[in-house]
Amino acid sequence: MRLNKFLLLAILSMSAMVFSSAAPRPNIVYFYADDLGWAGIRANQRIAAANGVDMTEISKVITPNIDKLVAGGINFTHAYGNPVCSPARACQQLGFHQGHTWADWNDPADDKAMRTQDPSIGKLLSAAGYRTGMYGKWGYGASQDKLNPVIVNEQTLPIHHGYHDCVVELHHVRAHTFLQPSLWYSHVAPDGTVELDTTLIDNKKMFPGEHLYADNYYTAGAIKFIRGEANGPSPFFAQLSFQVPHGPFDEVDTLPGWFDDYKDVDTSTWNYETKLYAANVTLMDRNIGRVLAALRDPNGDGDTSDSVMHKTLLIFSSDNGGGSYAPLKFFNGTGHLYDYKGSVAEGGIRDPLAFYWEGVIEPGQTTDHIACITDMFPTFCELAGIAPPVGLDGTSFAPLLTGEGELRKRPYFCYESPGRNTWFWSVVKDDYKLAKAPDGTLLLFDLEKDEPESRNLADDPAYTAVVNELLQIAMDENLEAEDLYANVWPTWVGGDGASVNAASSWKETGEWTFGKKWPQSATPTGNWNAVVNNSGRQDRTAVLETSISTLGFEVSGNPATRAGMSLLVPFGVTLEGRNEIRLSPHAGIQLQDGKLKSVRWVDILANASLEGSGQVDSSLYNSGTIRVDMGARRRAGNLFVTGDYRQQAGGRLSVELGRQAPLIVGGVATLDGSLEVGDASGKILKKGDRVTVLRAALVAGAFNNPGNHVESGAARYQIHYGETTVDLEKLN
Repeated sequence: MRLNKFLLLAILSMSAMVFSSAAPRPNIVYFYADDLGWAGIRANQRIAAANGVDMTEISKVITPNIDKLVAGGINFTHAYGNPVCSPARACQQLGFHQGHTWADWNDPADDKAMRTQDPSIGKLLSAAGYRTGMYGKWGYGASQDKLNPVIVNEQTLPIHHGYHDCVVELHHVRAHTFLQPSLWYSHVAPDGTVELDTTLIDNKKMFPGEHLYADNYYTAGAIKFIRGEANGPSPFFAQLSFQVPHGPFDEVDTLPGWFDDYKDVDTSTWNYETKLYAANVTLMDRNIGRVLAALRDPNGDGDTSDSVMHKTLLIFSSDNGGGSYAPLKFFNGTGHLYDYKGSVAEGGIRDPLAFYWEGVIEPGQTTDHIACITDMFPTFCELAGIAPPVGLDGTSFAPLLTGEGELRKRPYFCYESPGRNTWFWSVVKDDYKLAKAPDGTLLLFDLEKDEPESRNLADDPAYTAVVNELLQIAMDENLEAEDLYANVWPTWVGGDGASVNAASSWKETGEWTFGKKWPQSATPTGNWNAVVNNSGRQDRTAVLETSISTLGFEVSGNPATRAGMSLLVPFGVTLEGRNEIRLSPHAGIQLQDGKLKSVRWVDILANASLEGSGQVDSSLYNSGTIRVDMGARRRAGNLFVTGDYRQQAGGRLSVELGRQAPLIVGGVATLDGSLEVGDASGKILKKGDRVTVLRAALVAGAFNNPGNHVESGAARYQIHYGETTVDLEKLN
């Protein structure tokens, strides 16, 4: 039995190698706690103490290995997970928030999970050449029976999501106990052969030296994987998803010496349950230490010359805010933040998050950059040198880690309450957060001034515009949609000249939702992550006949054959990709006075092009080619960008002169790459004439044309930069 390599190659072909970094592709080890509050790490405890919270008792909890990771890297003080376990794991693996996935909350339905056709962290990294391992609480695919669980949803198993080696628990309720007699194991060889399909195996048979405690087995599996892959031909990804410190806590006292670490700590005010909780956290820390030791000495011979620590990015985080357990309340485990797990208040969704990478990340850093669990997927993709799937809710913050590349700002963050018994949902944008209570009441908080969410500003007329803006975002992001709503991944099957609007031009593989197959009458809509991909040898063209709105839209040619894929967007027609419109290599859009629209950006990758005239109602990133011509109706001949324009080092801007400002930018135009002029220009301007080729609210940077000159045939031009314009002066 072999994995579907065709599926993996198809995913990789839609994720062209467009990112580059001076740092090599790192190994990635991701430590993922369960229910650890935001103040579960010392760096955040100090912030809570500065906000007047007594953190004395929690500071006694022993976590030397976690402390080292946080202090030795970068701590994200404003990082978000999800309200509860299952949505956090789905959103992490898929890069979408709850409004765009099936896993809105801990739903008992067996088929509410990740689908075979969903691109995921494991699929993309394995397709990019990583060896991948998953250890711990997975949360999907099997029944919750303790002794004899059975697989109930084959498509959601980690082996079908790109993971080569696994020691996992497949149901989140079964993962609420720790003395597990058996767990689920699988293993895929480097050649794709499935040597062990997902099988329930007695843990003592697999790891006879470990004590009967689930997290110890997960750790043993991760260590075995790391030792086997370290210094191998491929980088590796390993996620260790601990079950602790999720309650109940009492089983930890079956471990020999379970509280010995605290013999020199004053625990006189701690009751028994509090001691159990602390022991669980320290056990997690000790298991992290075991993994760190394996990274420093992979073959275990005491000689660290084979260490892979300098090649490895380490992450520590949690799935959601701290649980409302008595010990966590005693410790003030959510610090000065309001509420606990299950809520979309800050205490329920804000988590610890820290990154450590020796020699790459400068130690001792702190950032207030707002990050989300959905950002992990695109961040890993950028570090691996591949593009993420089109239209994810998450955005990469890899530039914060490596100091290379450009950090793109994410406009807002969305969350849903699991049981909808607290606040229904919340939207975070800039400094403001809007939430909706079950009775329909809206709550608005200024998080910069009021992190404890103690003052509701929603009824203040001064904030009416903010409330309306964030409320509209919540509706547009499907935060009140039925729980069956999820995004889908249709792909192009239309022939040359086919209509994008025709149902016959698209197909979707696998189940769509709850066993329903892809409807034959399906045409582009708001939950589509659509990919118009030319897999053939000849150039092809698609035509958008009427306006459509999608979640993400990608046009991609065939890198293997260099066959192009072109999309025509005529006058009066709008193509919307709410999260993103992407032009991948060997692809192009011919904008015939039509419109491209996105909340975030239109992205033109290397060896892709946007040609014509019209409007880009978004920010525009250009690593390929933009050609602005006279327009299909021979009228304005402009390309108007409502947001920012960012031209990258490899980008080209080609304009046809004779009209003022072919490129008009409503925001900031940040320039790099080259400027080119169409051939007709030599016949229009005389020596000494000047013409504006770009107008923006602000011009930053400069093109890298040698000597600031542009040549077109025999004609030569000098580039002149102003605060808001770029002009050309004809020199001959």
